[in-house]
Amino acid sequence: MFDFTRFNDLAKRKGITKLYIATQIGRHQSIFNDWSKGKSVPKPEHLRQVATLLDTTPEYLTGESDDPGHAPEPPEKQKKLLAEANSLSDAELEKALE
Repeated sequence: MFDFTRFNDLAKRKGITKLYIATQIGRHQSIFNDWSKGKSVPKPEHLRQVATLLDTTPEYLTGESDDPGHAPEPPEKQKKLLAEANSLSDAELEKALE
């Protein structure tokens, strides 16, 4: 079962917006509403992507482990892009993605 509270807490702590996460996994940010209410859960590939973005493991996000661990370090190019994207407002990020 996906633990939305862990997901939400990690995203806030790392300063990563839900819009950015949704964009990276190819979904609309409204998907988080369904996840938070238990109407749906992330597909395995989305769970892995979210875990990587949040520097944790899928097992932590599903409550199978209490150890947040760490995802593999992203390449330098991805880190630079992530830092740049996180500095944009939601409106700027949406415009850039168009």
